[in-house]
Amino acid sequence: MEFELQPSGMLRYANNSNYKDESMIRKKVYVSDCVMNEIEQIVEESGILEQDDALWPEPDRREGMQELEIVCGR
Repeated sequence: MEFELQPSGMLRYANNSNYKDESMIRKKVYVSDCVMNEIEQIVEESGILEQDDALWPEPDRREGMQELEIVCGR
């Protein structure tokens, strides 16, 4: 599952799925400035930006690979 939110307000969603025999579900919408501000506030308040990515779990067969990329500011 993948989400991408760009400064322009474009939110893209992608998910590998077998729903209705589709291999990949993709959606794209634009969100308002209010939604952008709320998401930015949630990220900042969560403390995720201060975490050490060296502690992120290694990929394995059961869980697969997990990835998180957050770009704030420049």
